[in-house]
Amino acid sequence: MPPERLVVRSDDRGVWRVKPEGDDRILSAHVSETAAERAAAVYAAETGAAEIVVYDRYFRVHSKRATPPPRRRSRESAET
Repeated sequence: MPPERLVVRSDDRGVWRVKPEGDDRILSAHVSETAAERAAAVYAAETGAAEIVVYDRYFRVHSKRATPPPRRRSRESAET
């Protein structure tokens, strides 16, 4: 069963971790909040998680609907 929510939170050393809500299992760790949010979006798209909850460095909560990250266009396709 996929997690309903993924949680993105920084630890006391500044490492941003992505975890399923209510689970201690760490799915990934990142040096920036942005990288962790992108990883959470990819994981949510792969597993069907409905929401990503981000706790910023000031303990504010930001909730986002899980949507697939935008596809990056290759340089070749952008030039044509």
